[in-house]
Amino acid sequence: MDTRKRLSSRLMLACVVGLAALQAVVELRVRGSASLRNHDFLGYAPNLLAAFALPFFFHGMMVLSNRRGDGGPYGWSKLWREHESIAGSVAISTGGLVLWEAIQITRPNRTYDPQDIAATLAGALAFLLVVWAGRMLTHHVHVVAGRVPNHSVSQ
Repeated sequence: MDTRKRLSSRLMLACVVGLAALQAVVELRVRGSASLRNHDFLGYAPNLLAAFALPFFFHGMMVLSNRRGDGGPYGWSKLWREHESIAGSVAISTGGLVLWEAIQITRPNRTYDPQDIAATLAGALAFLLVVWAGRMLTHHVHVVAGRVPNHSVSQ
C-alpha cells in the first residue's frame, strides 16, 4: 500500500474513532442515568464530535482521490499542507451540520439549539488546531532557505 493510501486510511480511522465516541455519547443520553441524560454537555457533544471527526473523513477521501504529478514522496508533512483539501473538508462538514441545525427550525419533531451551532464551530476549530499542530510538528521538513512551499491539492 502506498503512503498516500496509508495516510488516507489513518485519517478515516480517526473519523471512525470520533464517530464511535459520538455513538457512545448518544447511548449515554438515551440509556444513561437521569443525571447524565440531563447534562448539558451531552446535549451538544454530538455536534462537537461530528464537526471534529467528519473533516478527517473528507480530507482522507480528497487525499486518496487526488493524483499529484510531482512524483515526490508523500508523508505526514505533506498531508497537513493540503490547503484546499483541508478547507474543503471543513467547509463540507461544518456547512452540512450548520445547515441541518437551521433546518430543525422548520421541523416539528426537532429542536433548534444555538449551542449546537456553537459546538459545531468548536469542533471545526478543534480539527483546525490538529492541522495546525501537524504543521508545526512537520515544519522543519518544509523550511527551505526561509521559504515554506505550498503543497495544495491543486498543484
